[in-house]
Amino acid sequence: MKVTRTTPLQAVQPAKPTKGRAAPTREPARDSVTLSGDVAFVERAREATQPQGVRADLVAEVKAQLANGTFEQGVDMDDTVQSMLADL
Repeated sequence: MKVTRTTPLQAVQPAKPTKGRAAPTREPARDSVTLSGDVAFVERAREATQPQGVRADLVAEVKAQLANGTFEQGVDMDDTVQSMLADL
């Protein structure tokens, strides 16, 4: 493709202010975000899937009982498993 200029370039003249009129002012643009109620649902779901903190005090207590041989071994495993599944 070949481009040829047929007329000379001319300088652009600045606009002249109008007498008796104030120059219009512009307010700065403001961004805003509106979130739907689904955001709260997603946040609750995200929190529910996060692992809960380990109870260091309970872990230390069980370790001490195991070391002393005083840990109660008559634990009902069915109840324990059901309780753990209910927490999921």
